[in-house]
Amino acid sequence: MADVSCLYCGEMVPGVEVTDETDVLAVAHTACHAQAQEPRTCPGCNALLVRPDFTTLRVEGYVCEGCRTYYNDDLEPIAYLL
Repeated sequence: MADVSCLYCGEMVPGVEVTDETDVLAVAHTACHAQAQEPRTCPGCNALLVRPDFTTLRVEGYVCEGCRTYYNDDLEPIAYLL
């Protein structure tokens, strides 16, 4: 049996048993998953943020198409898009 951590917060998820025969894709706390599904808005212009979508590259964070700013998951600006 192995411990399983939450996809979002990284803490252990109680009551999940994983054996060698079990395939686990993703496990998350209900509250963490609900919070991750809520729409996020730009702290600068209040527009809805979108997740970057690149087919060959997985990028974390959010992009504001209004003020062209790239934010991390904590909504701190990382870069400005030209």
